[in-house]
Amino acid sequence: MPEIKKIRSAIKNDGMEAEELIKTPKTSKTNVFIKVFSVLVIVFVAVLLVSNFTSLNLLGLSKNKNLDASQKKWEAVFLSNGQIYFGNVTSRSAKTLILEDVYYLQVASQDLQQTEDQKTETPLQNFSLVKLGNELHKPKDRMNINMEYVLFTEELEASSEIIKSIQRYIDEVNL
Repeated sequence: MPEIKKIRSAIKNDGMEAEELIKTPKTSKTNVFIKVFSVLVIVFVAVLLVSNFTSLNLLGLSKNKNLDASQKKWEAVFLSNGQIYFGNVTSRSAKTLILEDVYYLQVASQDLQQTEDQKTETPLQNFSLVKLGNELHKPKDRMNINMEYVLFTEELEASSEIIKSIQRYIDEVNL
């Protein structure tokens, strides 16, 4: 009610003050619009960050982190069971090594080959590079490896045949 009295007195005294009081609600509508717009921008940025830094892809954006294998630091991780994994070590502690963008060698035995000098037959071993995550059970492309089973790690050169094979795989997937 005090606002009505101000408007009446303003109209009696000077029309300019009444116009200023009448314009006040329009300014508050503008403030509400700005607040709503700001909240929407903050929510959009939060969704974008969540999509980018987690496995959730809320916006349906392409998450091709592996566009160029030569730009990353690739390491070979040799385990005590004889398995070798290749990927990016993202964390290393006394207990755990975290490997992402994981690949491994799969051995496929082929037909037996008989050597001329020997009468024994030895199987030919054919290696293929496999991307973790393409298996039947679809694991995530991240491994938490117990350091008790890590014999050693080696940093790979960009000219490594493994990295070249990884790049060929990435190129095929991104076609």
